[in-house]
Amino acid sequence: MEQRNAGESYADLCSLPDLNEKTLLNNLKQRFYTDKIYTYVGTILIAINPFTFFPIYNPKYVTMYQGRPMNELPPHIFAIADAAFTTMVSTQSDQCIGKLNNLRTYQ
Repeated sequence: MEQRNAGESYADLCSLPDLNEKTLLNNLKQRFYTDKIYTYVGTILIAINPFTFFPIYNPKYVTMYQGRPMNELPPHIFAIADAAFTTMVSTQSDQCIGKLNNLRTYQ
């Protein structure tokens, strides 16, 4: 089991030692308050809109995530895009990236 210091969050919710709604939401909240807007659930990416500009969408980040395993760097949309592209090329099969909008707000 992955050990964490108090106050640290999990980049992949599958790593939570006790996975339930409360721990999942607390982890997402903790990550959001430390400007970590992306979190994995296995190969799924959860993105929480910060409603502010983050300088994480530029060629530097594209290059940083290109050709790297998803768990090597912090969660990011570019990791998902690279994984989908790599799988599409290697398997010669279509890939799908979807978006789900959930308007439910947790406080």
